[in-house]
Amino acid sequence: MPKPQPQPEHFTDEQGQSCVRVRLSRRDACAELYAEDYAALTASGVSPFWFLCWNKRDGVQYVRASVPGDNKRAVARLITGAGKGEQVTHRDGNRLNLRRDNLQVSRCGTASVDCAALLARLAA
Repeated sequence: MPKPQPQPEHFTDEQGQSCVRVRLSRRDACAELYAEDYAALTASGVSPFWFLCWNKRDGVQYVRASVPGDNKRAVARLITGAGKGEQVTHRDGNRLNLRRDNLQVSRCGTASVDCAALLARLAA
């Protein structure tokens, strides 16, 4: 029997934006993002089962999800379409706040995957 698909909790934030909370696997935590970004990710095939990972190099946590035909990717990079050599930071420091206006892309990263190209390939 297939695993039941998790249902995000819909809510409206302080600015009146439609958002969702996604429960993270095996954690008592949720990621929050705009409902339109969640819908776009899941429509492209990104798994609705998200989880919290730790970067061993610097001890920072981040939210990841499986991408069909690829690997597990940071959700913040998928939302922003961050490219090779780009890094995504969280303006408020909360790595569970994946609202687009909280995510900032800079050219100082070491990433080797172009997430915009990856999402375009999934849409094709």
